[in-house]
Amino acid sequence: MCVNSTPHADRLIRRGFRTAYRLKAAWYVNYVHAGGPLSEELKLRLEAFKKLTVRLGGKFIVHEGQYAQKIAEVLRIKADEVEATQLVIGQSKLGFWEELWKGSVVNRLIRQSRHRDVLIVADYDPNLAL
Repeated sequence: MCVNSTPHADRLIRRGFRTAYRLKAAWYVNYVHAGGPLSEELKLRLEAFKKLTVRLGGKFIVHEGQYAQKIAEVLRIKADEVEATQLVIGQSKLGFWEELWKGSVVNRLIRQSRHRDVLIVADYDPNLAL
């Protein structure tokens, strides 16, 4: 499972837990930090994600990436190391033009993971539903 540092990541962690629980599988939550030092706010958020993951029986791992374009590659390598059969990731928040310009981690990860299932969790907020 792959998370970013947004507040929606805890929902994604819970979804990954439920999926792994149904499959009776070990599960890992991966965060790839690309760039400079971690801010205090980010450290606190990652610590909260780690506590949630451990409480639910998973393992939380922070990886260092050289830059944002390598996030998908780092995640693929780590998934290969643990012989993961499924990846759970959140929906891309980039707009159409941003995705064209910067590229999407989600799309890169799908391209690099053709031999495993990729579950893309929708960014749905029930409070905003009509």
